[in-house]
Amino acid sequence: MHQRNSLIRLVEDGECYRFDYQVRHGAILCRRQDAELTLGMALNLIRHVFGNQWAPRAVHFEHPRPEHWHEHCKIFDAPVYFEQPCNSLLIPKRGLTRAMPEHDPLLLLVMQDSLRQLSLAGRNEPNIVDDARAQIRQRLLLGEPVLEDIAEQMGMSSWSLQRRLREQNLSFSALVDKQRRDLATFYMRQQQLPISELAPLLGYSEVSAFSRAFRRWFGVSPRQWRQHSDLVQPGRLQ
Repeated sequence: MHQRNSLIRLVEDGECYRFDYQVRHGAILCRRQDAELTLGMALNLIRHVFGNQWAPRAVHFEHPRPEHWHEHCKIFDAPVYFEQPCNSLLIPKRGLTRAMPEHDPLLLLVMQDSLRQLSLAGRNEPNIVDDARAQIRQRLLLGEPVLEDIAEQMGMSSWSLQRRLREQNLSFSALVDKQRRDLATFYMRQQQLPISELAPLLGYSEVSAFSRAFRRWFGVSPRQWRQHSDLVQPGRLQ
């Protein structure tokens, strides 16, 4: 209810529970601050119950490894892995028996009922474009997005997805191209990422295919763009 277009779940993963968090709004590309803040808040909440010495088994982040990544390991007191499929905390099952301090079962029931009523009253039509962009972004890590695969993930037929996109004056191929261009702009500004490693992040099997697409988008090669990025007026990614 607090935040739409995001994934929040707790799933069993062997000897651990895995707390997953992920922004799924296709237009939001810079997600590092949000991911680190959210997992940090989850860590603080668990430590409120089990004490400041509690630590997860491991921590996963979607974004590339930052320069001072050792600080993350110190803060979480656990191994931290980057460029993972989802932002996650691995929480050992052992010892999860202590009740939340100041817990109030009656208040919990009242809040759950209120959330249920808000959910029924505020249920809106899903934003097809945002959902498709989010699915495309996730699929790019596996290669070229395919219309039928994206439609299946969204629970609809390919022709139905095409029709819904046409209603917004869009095509599937144009949506994929726009998502790649926005992601390319974002990744190119991450100076620690070598240009040679950007192609697979955008679903291209070869660097040459990425270079051709980049020239079509910006009129210069990726290397030229990065060399003169201080002269490029940064725009808002939409």
